[in-house]
Amino acid sequence: MIQKLYLILMLIIVVMAFNMVSAATLQHKKVFQDAQATFEKALTLEGETKHKLMLKAARLFTSILKEEAIENGYLYYNIGNAYYEAGQKGKALVNYKRAERYLSGLEELNSNIQQVTSDLEINIISKSWWQNFKKDLFFWHYIIDYHSRKFVFIAAFVVFWLMMCVLIYKKNIILNTIVIAVLFTTVCFGTSFFISFYEIHYLKEGVVVLEPTETRKGPSLSYEAFYQQPLGEGVMFKLIEEQNNWWKIELKNGDKVWIKNSAAELI
Repeated sequence: MIQKLYLILMLIIVVMAFNMVSAATLQHKKVFQDAQATFEKALTLEGETKHKLMLKAARLFTSILKEEAIENGYLYYNIGNAYYEAGQKGKALVNYKRAERYLSGLEELNSNIQQVTSDLEINIISKSWWQNFKKDLFFWHYIIDYHSRKFVFIAAFVVFWLMMCVLIYKKNIILNTIVIAVLFTTVCFGTSFFISFYEIHYLKEGVVVLEPTETRKGPSLSYEAFYQQPLGEGVMFKLIEEQNNWWKIELKNGDKVWIKNSAAELI
């Protein structure tokens, strides 16, 4: 009797959990549809009305990311598009760069990054022959999206160990060759996945999103300005240190300056 009651209770819990997940999925699907509709409507407008609707679309797309705590490059791409159309190109760039960590091979994304950096007059250092060679040699890292590489790595890892178990009882040249091929795939996609995982979760790079942004020699307005001219929107940096509401950042030229964290966002 107790076992039956326990099974019924577990069944009720499973059904309730399923219904909650389904409801949440439907809610976020509706939010996405509303965000997409808002964006498309804003494209037909001009001026302040377009600006406000684009910002609303960006907020709706962002709410899905925050509430679901998901990793989705396409949502970042959509957010970047909305901010770009709203005229906030620094925020557009930071979201495009976030999307790039998941979708480095997306042609439209790369075109948009080139466009916004050109608009902001940001000098992009041309790639060396070694960087181009590396991109050609490890092509899968640059043309296959993050989640697909993760899936291939996990699948290859599982298949490799299953085949190793088979080899304990049966050995032949064909199986050995397949195991080597699967191991090679596991190493290639595993390395690629962990590199992207590090970039997404641990690499602290950012973009200045407000213009003008004053630079200081220390974490306070009482410190002397580092540059006479403030930083412009879209300047990229590496975060070194945090103190209260100040960030110590390293710029592309190697200079280390302090800025208010409200003036920038991390990729």
